[in-house]
Amino acid sequence: MKKSYNQGFDKNPKDYMMEKLSLDEIKKCINTSPSKGRDMLILGEQNFTPEVVEYIEKSNKKVAVEILEPKLSEELGLKYPNDAKAMIDFSAIRHSLNRHGEDSKLVKSNSQLPITYNDLANYRNIVKAADETIIIA
Repeated sequence: MKKSYNQGFDKNPKDYMMEKLSLDEIKKCINTSPSKGRDMLILGEQNFTPEVVEYIEKSNKKVAVEILEPKLSEELGLKYPNDAKAMIDFSAIRHSLNRHGEDSKLVKSNSQLPITYNDLANYRNIVKAADETIIIA
């Protein structure tokens, strides 16, 4: 099994993410797993595809993409830094598409490129590749 975030910090066996699954297997996992708490499903980046993002939005679900690094969780002041997860839910996806998607006012009026399900599926990579991170706690 692969680690849920990176090889740079220790995790308990429960923090390992699942292997690469088919879309149908992912849907079944999303539908049957808890939507909050320590037993919440951790998809892992390899299972967080544009099709999965679309499914989450259209079925009103919430998932954890990966475990956050404890140091970052502590800096953010999270209550349980060793068990914090990067999550996304249908309302965040819907908001992003409504505000920045193809039919949004911002895209139409500012000649901004629209975001897509593919962009949302890659949001963790975008966050990790940021030149600078500002933490306001």
